[in-house]
Amino acid sequence: MIFVASLSDFDQELLDKTANNYEDRTVNRMEESLALFNVVIQDRFLQTASIILLLNKTDIFQEKLQERDLADYFPDYAHFQPESQPAPGPKKDPQTAGQYVLSKYMAINDCHVAGKSASSSTEKDEQGKVWRPQPKTKNGQLMFAHFTCATDTKNIKLITKAVEDRLAEEALSIMALRV
Repeated sequence: MIFVASLSDFDQELLDKTANNYEDRTVNRMEESLALFNVVIQDRFLQTASIILLLNKTDIFQEKLQERDLADYFPDYAHFQPESQPAPGPKKDPQTAGQYVLSKYMAINDCHVAGKSASSSTEKDEQGKVWRPQPKTKNGQLMFAHFTCATDTKNIKLITKAVEDRLAEEALSIMALRV
């Protein structure tokens, strides 16, 4: 399963009509994406599917972080400390902010992984643009995450290759079980 989430939505809202359609309230788009991710990974038909999480729009996310504080929308970000850093990163640092968003998705996944810790480590590729947490297993399920910018063709090619490799690996695994 491929789940695409927009990093740049952290400061945007969507209109949510209540049951009576007379009252409207706004919902943070990133919170809505996190809620949708939670629903999707619980689907019984996806229990053994690998999850590829694409955190998209890194370019717009970086620009917005220069003008807006992520902690204004997600107050717990003010105290966020990535495992790879001894102290919280700067507020406007896109890597620290990206790790925070990734940690929100990983925490949801971890809730569905029985007996696994909530920790995850990350790595950068040669360009420093793709972050991959160590995959978590859940009934044979793996989760991979990538930071993407759809207009960066080199980045998209790299991610497409990683997805193709994962699909081929999974297909070979299935075929080996049937032999």
